[in-house]
Amino acid sequence: MLKGKSYPCSGRVDIYDKGMWKHVGNRDWNEINSEVVCKSLQCGEVVNTTTQYEEDRYPYTSAWANFLKCTGQETQLWQCSHPKDTWAPPYEHVYVTCSENPKLSLIGLDGKDGCAGFVHLSTKESYTLCVEDKDKQKFAEQVCKELSCGEPTTSPNQFVFKDQGKPKQNYKCVGGEDFLWQCIDWSSRGTCREPVSVICSKHLHFRLKGDKANFCSGKLEEFNSPTWRPVNSERYGDISENWTASVICEQLDCGNSGRRQENDTSTTVSLSCSDEVSMTLEGGECHGTIYLHRNNSKKQQVCADHSNDKIGQLVCKEMGCGEFIKTYDDKSGPSRQSNWWALSCKDHAESLWHCGRTQARSCGQQKSAIICSESFKVRLRDGLDECCGRVEVLYKGSWGRVLSDNWARRHSDTVCSHLGCGEGHTEGSDLFIDGDNSNDSPLELTIGQSCGPNDHLLKCLTERGNTQNQKEFIKVICQDQHLFFVNGNSPCSGTVGVELAGKTYALSGDNESWDDSAAHYICGRMQCGQMISFSFANQTGSGWMQLRRQTLNGTSGRPYRLQPASPNTTIVAEVDCTGSVTLALKNKIVNKGDGANEEMSKDRCWGNVEVCHNGKCGGVCRDVWTEKHSEKLCANLGCGRPVVTNQPEQSVALDVAFSSVHCPSTVSDLRGCSYVLNNGSRCAEEKTVYVVCSGSLKAKLIDPRDKCAGTAEVYLAGRWLPLCGSLDKNIQNSVCNYVGCGVARDSTVTTSSSTPEGLTTRCVKDSTSIQNCTDMRLSKPCTAARVNCSNWRRLVVFSGETECGGPVFVKTESSKLFAVSAHPWKSTEVNLLCSNLGCSGQGVGHSKTVSMQNWWNKTYSCHNGAQSIWDCEKEEPQVEKQQLYISCKGQKNVSLANGCYGQVMIDNTENACFSGWTAHMSKMVCYNRGCTDQFSHIQSSSAPGHLRHFSCTGSESKLMECASSQTLCSQGPVSVMCRGAFDFNLTEHCGGQIRVFQHGKWEPACLKKDGGETANHLCKRFNCGQVNNSKINYGKPESTKKDIKAVLSCNGITKLEDCVTESFCGNDDLDEIYCDGFVEKSAPRELPINLIVGVAVGLLLLVIIIPLVLWQRRRITKLLRGLSRTTPTFASDDFEDVEIRLKGETHIRLENQANGREKGLESKSSSEYDDVDEEAEGQRELTAVSSPGVGNADEAPPLPARDVEQDGDRDTDEDYTEGYDDVADPPMEKEPEEQSEEHGAPSQQQESKPLMEEDEDYVQPDDDA
Repeated sequence: MLKGKSYPCSGRVDIYDKGMWKHVGNRDWNEINSEVVCKSLQCGEVVNTTTQYEEDRYPYTSAWANFLKCTGQETQLWQCSHPKDTWAPPYEHVYVTCSENPKLSLIGLDGKDGCAGFVHLSTKESYTLCVEDKDKQKFAEQVCKELSCGEPTTSPNQFVFKDQGKPKQNYKCVGGEDFLWQCIDWSSRGTCREPVSVICSKHLHFRLKGDKANFCSGKLEEFNSPTWRPVNSERYGDISENWTASVICEQLDCGNSGRRQENDTSTTVSLSCSDEVSMTLEGGECHGTIYLHRNNSKKQQVCADHSNDKIGQLVCKEMGCGEFIKTYDDKSGPSRQSNWWALSCKDHAESLWHCGRTQARSCGQQKSAIICSESFKVRLRDGLDECCGRVEVLYKGSWGRVLSDNWARRHSDTVCSHLGCGEGHTEGSDLFIDGDNSNDSPLELTIGQSCGPNDHLLKCLTERGNTQNQKEFIKVICQDQHLFFVNGNSPCSGTVGVELAGKTYALSGDNESWDDSAAHYICGRMQCGQMISFSFANQTGSGWMQLRRQTLNGTSGRPYRLQPASPNTTIVAEVDCTGSVTLALKNKIVNKGDGANEEMSKDRCWGNVEVCHNGKCGGVCRDVWTEKHSEKLCANLGCGRPVVTNQPEQSVALDVAFSSVHCPSTVSDLRGCSYVLNNGSRCAEEKTVYVVCSGSLKAKLIDPRDKCAGTAEVYLAGRWLPLCGSLDKNIQNSVCNYVGCGVARDSTVTTSSSTPEGLTTRCVKDSTSIQNCTDMRLSKPCTAARVNCSNWRRLVVFSGETECGGPVFVKTESSKLFAVSAHPWKSTEVNLLCSNLGCSGQGVGHSKTVSMQNWWNKTYSCHNGAQSIWDCEKEEPQVEKQQLYISCKGQKNVSLANGCYGQVMIDNTENACFSGWTAHMSKMVCYNRGCTDQFSHIQSSSAPGHLRHFSCTGSESKLMECASSQTLCSQGPVSVMCRGAFDFNLTEHCGGQIRVFQHGKWEPACLKKDGGETANHLCKRFNCGQVNNSKINYGKPESTKKDIKAVLSCNGITKLEDCVTESFCGNDDLDEIYCDGFVEKSAPRELPINLIVGVAVGLLLLVIIIPLVLWQRRRITKLLRGLSRTTPTFASDDFEDVEIRLKGETHIRLENQANGREKGLESKSSSEYDDVDEEAEGQRELTAVSSPGVGNADEAPPLPARDVEQDGDRDTDEDYTEGYDDVADPPMEKEPEEQSEEHGAPSQQQESKPLMEEDEDYVQPDDDA
C-alpha cells in the first residue's frame, strides 16, 4: 500500500510480510518500479517518485527489500527481482504518487449516493465489495465515518437495494490501513452473491401504515429513533425536494412511482404507490405458508428462520389471526423461487413489509409455515352433545384424534372453554368410542413431553404416524355437559332430573322456567321424540336447577342454560314424551348335527344386546360398555347377574346402531340411560355387546341309571358343558338344589371321565342354585366331576348273582330297597333299563306276585327319545303289587389279571381307568372275587388309552352297578391288590428280615412294637415257635428303614393278611425277627497262616523248578542213566522211599481234612448236613398232613440245595469227598450260598408269584420239597 498521505494512491511504498508492514529500500529504485506499484494498486499512472532520507511519521524497524529491479510486466511488486537478505537503512524510503483518487459512496434506490445503499469504490471504474459477516460491523463503521453519515444502523425497513452489476472485489483488512481502498484484495475477483450494503444513521426511513390489504398504501411515517412518527404536511414539504413520493415508494419497494392520496385532508400525509402488495397464508384459515402477492399476479414466497418468532407474530397480527403459536416445515408442495426472504424483524416492526428483506433467494425444501391461535378449532365427537366426546383438533388443515399420553386437566379446560362448556370435568380413554382414521379425521396427534404448563394446546401437539400399536385416544366431559333423565315407569315419561358435573339435581317446574318450549327441549335432549304433555309435581329435597333461555351465539348452540334454583323449591318438572326404549338379548343355537339349521333361541337371558330406541333397533358398540351396564341389564331383564366367562361367543349379527350408553348415577333402569347414536364411526372391536346373565344357567346330572347323581353339566350360552375337577361343597349344593335333589351327600366328589373341555366355576357363599355361580371359565382338557345328592336313588336288579337279571328294586340313599311294580312295563322300558344297567340293550321282563312291605309308588312309561329310565317316571298313588323281573343280555364279568391282584379287567378285553378309581371300587372287586378286603390300588405302568372309566355313588355292591363309559384315560389302567393275595416270608430259616408279597413282587416290611403279638403270628405261621426277643435288635437306626412302606400290626387281629397297613416304619418298628426255631450258623475258621505261607512257597518253587527241569532234561537223563549204571540199588531204594513217604503223607492229610482233624481247620459239612437230614425227615412228616394254601403255617420250609430223598444216607467216603470238595479252593472264609435257607415261600398250589429279588439271600425249594 501507499501510506502517509491524504488519499490511498499516494504515499510511502510498504509491503505486508510475515504478519507486519515493512518499508522498501530506495537503492537502485527506478521509474519502472513505480509503474508496477501504481498498476498493482489500481491507482492509474505514475505521477511522481521520490527517494530520500527522511524521518517518517511511520517508522519501521525493518525493511522488506532493497535493490529491486522490475521489468514492467509484473502485476505485483513482490514479483520483481531483488537480492535476498538485503539490508536498508531505517529511514531510506520510496514515495510514489499515482494519478487516481478513489471515491467511496453509498448508492441507494435512486442511484444517488447518500447515507444508505451498496458500498461503491470508484476511480475510472466502480467496484462493489464482498465482506465477511464477522467484518461487516467494523466495515460499516468505517464507511459511515468516511462519508460523515453518522453511525451505522439497522434500518426498520431494510432497503432492497438494486445491484448495478458492478464488478465485486474481496475486502479484507489486516490492520494499519487508512482507507477502505487499501483493504481490497486485487489479486482475485469477489465471489459473493450480494455486495455489502450499509445504512447510516443520517439516512431517512419511511413506512406506510394502515391498509392491511395493501402494504404499499397508507399513512406515511418517518423513523425517529427509537419510534415512528407520522409525517405531516410541513415535514413533507421540507423533504419532498429530495424525497418525493416516487423516491419513497421506490425505497419501500412499492414500485417506481407514487402519489399523495387525493382525499388526504388531514394534517398527516398518505401515499399510494404504483405497486399493490398483499399477504396470504396458504394452508387454511390462520395457518400455512406465507406468500406475498404483487399486483395480484406475481406470487412470492416468504422464507424465515424458524427461530425468529417475530415474523410469525407480525403475520398473525396483520392477518387478524390472534397470537402466533409456532412455525413448521410445510412440505406439501414444490418449493418456489422467491424474490423475498425476511431476514429479521425488530421489536418496533409492525408489519412484515417493515422487516429486513433481500432478493433472489430460494427456500429450498423448507417453507415458512406458521400456525396462529385463531386456527385452533376443536370438537368433541361421538358424545351425547357438544360438551362431551372424543377430542379432535383441526391441525394444519386436517382433523386429528389426540392420544391420551401426557394429556392433563389444563388441556381439558382449554377444549371445554373453547367450546363454551365451562372447564373440564372428566377425561379418560374409555368414556366414548375411539372412532377411526377416516377421511374425516385422518391424523393422530399427541402431546409432546416438552409441553409447558402455559403453552397453548396447538403448540404442544405434534403429528404421529398411524401405527398398528394399541392406542388410546383422549375423551373429555366438560362441566356444562347436561345429562337429563326422568324418574318414572317409562324411560321417556316422569319427573325430570339432570346430572351436571357429577352431581344430580331435580329440575324446577316453576312457572318462569318450565313451559311448553322447555318441555320440547327436554324431550329432544333425552332422545325421546316429541313432547306429549308437560306438568309439575310436588317434591321435597335439596339440589335444584332451573332452565333459562339464552341467545344463541358462536360458542354455544343451546337455547337454554342451567342455573341453580332456589333451595326452597318444592315443584319438580314433569314431562311425557313420545319416545320409547326396549332392551333384549338376542342369540342363536347352532345344531351341530346340521350346520345349516339355525334357530333363534327362546332363552332371553344371554346373547347380543339389542336396543330399540324410538323405532331404531340395533346393537351397541362394546368399546366402552362396562360391567355396571351388564349388571343393570341383567337386573332389568330379571335375569340375575352377569356371568364372567371366556367361552367363545354364540353371536348373532346386529348392526352397530349405538356407539355408547351413559347412565346417571341414580338411574338403575338401563332404559332410562342416554344412548349415543352411531354416526358411521367404526367400533374398535367391530362387535356389538354380548352379555351372559346368570338366569340363563341350567344344571343337570348325567347318569342314565341314577336319579340325583351323575356327571354335573351346566348349560352356558347355548352349550351343555361338564364341570371340571374337584368341586367344593358350595358348588355341589348349588347343583343339587337346582335339580331338586336336596343337598350334596358329602364334601368329596368322585371324578368322572376326561373330556376335551369343560367349565370351572365359583359360587357365592351358601349358594342354593347354579344361577348364583357367576364365574364360568372354559377349561381344556377337563376331568368331569360327579356329584351325589341326598335324594339319590337307582333302579337295581337285586339277585345277589348278576347285575343283569332278577327282581327290580329302587335303591335309595339310605340303602333301603323298594319293589318296582311291573305295570305298565313293556319292551321299550325293559330295553332302556337293560341299557342303563350297562347290559345289552335288549331284555325280557315278566311280573311276579311277591309279598313285600315296601313298594315304589311310581310307574314307568317311556316316550321316544328317552335317554334314561328316570325320564319315564310318573307319580302313581297306588301301584299293582306284582314285582317286575327282567333278564338282560350282555352280562359283564369283572376280574383281576392275577387272581387276587393285578389290573382290573372287564370281560378280559377291557381295562379299568385309574382316573377316578376309589377304594370303594377296589373293595367291591376284591369281595366279589372272593379275595377278602381290598388293600390298595395303584396306577399301572401300562400306556394310556381308551379305557373304561367308572363313577360310583358309594351305595353299589358290584362294580358293574356303577356308571361307566369307555373314554380316553390319560393316567393308564388301575391295578388292585386284595388282602387275599398277601404272602409272607423271612430271609432265613425261622428268622431274618420280613418280606411281604404285594402287587406282584416281594417288598420289605416291618412290625409294630406291640409286645410280640404280631411277631408271634409270623413265627407261628412258619411253625417256628414263639419270637425270641433276645435276638432282636431294637436299636437299628430309622434311616435303615425309611424306604419300607408296609407295616404289620395285628393288635387283636387273628388273620395275618389283615394286619398289613400302608405306612412308613418308625424308629421303634422291627424289620427283622428271630423265632425259637432259628439256628445260628457259625462262621468257618480261617486257615493257619503257616499253611498258607508254605503252600505259597511250594507253588513258587514249582514254578521255578519245572522250567529248569525241562531245559536240562537231556543232561539229567544222562546223569540218571549213569547213576543207574553205577549204583542201581541205592537209587531205586531212595526213590521208592521218597514215593512211599509222599503218598503216606498225602493220604494222612486228606484223611485229616475229610474228618475235620487237620491242624487249624474244622469242617462243619458233615455235622450240618446230618442236622439238616434229621430236620428234613421231620418236616416231610408235617408236610404230609398240612393243608394247601397261601402262607400255610404247616407248610414245609425249603431245604438246602441237596436232595435227601433221592440220595438217601451217604456213607463216610461220600461225606469225605463232599468235605474235600468244600476245601478244594482254600482259603475258605464262608459257607457256600447253597447252605442259606428261607422259610415260608408260597406253595405251588397258589398262583404264580415271583419270589425274591436276585440280590436277596433266598433259595427256592425243589419241587419235591
